[in-house]
Amino acid sequence: MMRLALLEMRRAPRRFVPTVAVLATVLFLALAVSALADGLLRASTGALRNTDADLYVFADGAQRNVLRSMLPDVLQLPVGFTTGVEDVGTIGFSPTAVVLPDTGEEHPVMAVSVSHAFAGRPNHVVAGRLPFDGEPRVAAIEERLAAEGVALGDRIGIADAFGVEVIGIVRDASYLLRPTVWLPPSEFATVRNAALPEFDVDDSLTSVLAVRSAPGADPAEVAAAIDETFAEALEEREELADVEGGIETVTSRDAYRAIPGVASQQSTLRAMVVVVLVVAAAVIAIFLALLTLERRPLLAGLMAAGVRSRTIVGVLVVQAMAAAVCGVIVGGLATAALLAVAPASIPLHLTVTSLVTVTGGAVLAAGLGAVGFAVTLRRLDPATELLTGR
Repeated sequence: MMRLALLEMRRAPRRFVPTVAVLATVLFLALAVSALADGLLRASTGALRNTDADLYVFADGAQRNVLRSMLPDVLQLPVGFTTGVEDVGTIGFSPTAVVLPDTGEEHPVMAVSVSHAFAGRPNHVVAGRLPFDGEPRVAAIEERLAAEGVALGDRIGIADAFGVEVIGIVRDASYLLRPTVWLPPSEFATVRNAALPEFDVDDSLTSVLAVRSAPGADPAEVAAAIDETFAEALEEREELADVEGGIETVTSRDAYRAIPGVASQQSTLRAMVVVVLVVAAAVIAIFLALLTLERRPLLAGLMAAGVRSRTIVGVLVVQAMAAAVCGVIVGGLATAALLAVAPASIPLHLTVTSLVTVTGGAVLAAGLGAVGFAVTLRRLDPATELLTGR
């Protein structure tokens, strides 16, 4: 059966080229949308998703938004003594801009405070190092800012406050589509007040606490223990009374999924991929319909000669799946070319999971479309087809 199906495809390839071209285009669109979804997720969440912390502590009234959350840094001490906590650090976030050294243009960034000795550090330092606590006028930048021409050793102006020397480059650490600039806590406080002078934020306030659970500890249990620790510490420390509504401790996944716009972006783009795969199934069904209409007398003759309808259905399904695989290969190569030439300003990034899911879904959709139409051939009456000449 498979040999018969592939033999016909080799002898009459032109019959299948249009279907392969359409399927390749459909798959290219699906992979491009998936790459955009993955890229937006990566460029919006890296500063929370790609650190050595697995829990984050927010002010409860902030709705898991780091730009609205404010916590006193003294909370770091009681949280650090909570059962199941291995390490805890403070992380501050502030939108600002830097002046590029080559062009003098301003580029929007997210300033982030990082403590070299505590949790919350980026996972991937690809060049140089992170700043040490108290080290003056230095910073590490995210690779997307390096793509704008900033290199190790360059000095960049930040928030009209001062210039900093770039001593490190980190990967996959953006936030809300902005590249990040990682500063020691003392330098970050100055930058934050220069960028947001109208808020006059006290230097002792940070955005969130980054917590790394002890090996073997259940993060969910550790999160509950941290909330209990805060309730106990609230009775003993007056400075914690300013934390309106208490605190909320969530996993890193819940934290970055709560970033404004992330959930709606992902649901919309993933729904588009599903629609495209449904189109792929329809394309295969239409392809078989046209192919069958063209060959109805031939198929009727085969059935009259004793070839079972199951065999004919199998031949059509194999041909449809072969066309789908060819479309996957061509569409995948086109997507790879797109990712290679796309500028850094467009957040395209295709993960292996998305690649396997979309290509597998395309082949499955093609198979369902093929089976859904091909089974109708069981109602084909050879005698009627041969007598009427249809």
